Amino acid sequence: MNFQTIPPVENSKRLLDLAFRKAREKAEAKSFTGEIIKVIKQKEGAKIDVIKTTLSEKLNAMRESFPEVDLLPPFYVKLVYLTLDVPMFKKSCAALKWAVGRVAFFQRGYASKINRERDRYKIGGLAKEFYGRIASVLRQIDVNLKYLDEARKIMRTYPDIKEMFTVCVYGFPNVGKTTLLNKLAGTKAEVANYAFTTKTINAGYIIVGEKKVHNVIKSKPLPFVEAGSSRGDAPYGNAEPPTSSSKVLKTLCTSEEKKIQLLDVPGTLSRPEKMNLIEAQAELVLKELANVVVFVFDLSGHCGYSIEEQEKLLKKLRSEVGVDKKVLVYVSKIDLTDKESLGAFKHKYYSADEIKGILVRLVAVERSDKDVSVGS
Repeated sequence: MNFQTIPPVENSKRLLDLAFRKAREKAEAKSFTGEIIKVIKQKEGAKIDVIKTTLSEKLNAMRESFPEVDLLPPFYVKLVYLTLDVPMFKKSCAALKWAVGRVAFFQRGYASKINRERDRYKIGGLAKEFYGRIASVLRQIDVNLKYLDEARKIMRTYPDIKEMFTVCVYGFPNVGKTTLLNKLAGTKAEVANYAFTTKTINAGYIIVGEKKVHNVIKSKPLPFVEAGSSRGDAPYGNAEPPTSSSKVLKTLCTSEEKKIQLLDVPGTLSRPEKMNLIEAQAELVLKELANVVVFVFDLSGHCGYSIEEQEKLLKKLRSEVGVDKKVLVYVSKIDLTDKESLGAFKHKYYSADEIKGILVRLVAVERSDKDVSVGS
């Protein structure tokens, strides 16, 4: 799911300026003929038509660029409810639809009034009334337009999550989660020596296996054509066709390639009742997406959290995920960690290469289990 394509949402002033400018340009570019009152009616009618079309197209495009929340995959539904004021979001999308209907309503009404008007001096007044009505409609939804643009900025930070084997890189802020992601997946996410460098969910991928290419030669029998047929005289008369055939070389690609999705989530402070938005996203990834969790420890003292605090968070994590999710421990910043702290560390931990190997084996086991299930 990619939210990066949602375009900016313009405010009411910009929309009105665009619609009125296009209306003027249309009226100036088109030649109208006939009696003076007919020309005035045609010109004003053309202008209100352009205003209606321009605003309807822009507002509909804005509304359609946003997804319907309840039709999203479960993870994104929960992420939207976590990060947006969903009632306001839905109300704002509905407001755009309402505005399109009101613009069309006024366009039909004033087009009819202008067409029936016989006083040339009143036609301009009707057109001005229409402009005022349209401006009022757009101003009424200005708060909704502004909210949708704020929602767009938030939604553009959502990760492009795939449905595949997923690993959650987890731990306190500034312990080195993003650095580990970069080592495992070769990505270049932002890294700095302060908490909450990770402002959203970073994603990386490990490629498992490779695509295989096979060349296959297939036989293609030559056609048999009867003598005297419409396709011309057959070279073999009524005899049986020859048994020889042409050879066709075909290239077939079979893929053994599989990806492991790595999600580097914003650091959590282990306080559910006071979680900020970033921390809550981390918990959502952990609960909804992770097949495996890599817990990152920093024993160097440079992250701002004691070893005891990190131990407590690991214990909490294991109690939450239970036995269903494998938890691997990684120790970061070993070059900055003294030997005593490393020697006293009681948990089994793995290097980045070892973790990568374990993940590849887990994916291979998952694949073989699926193959057995399909074949049984």
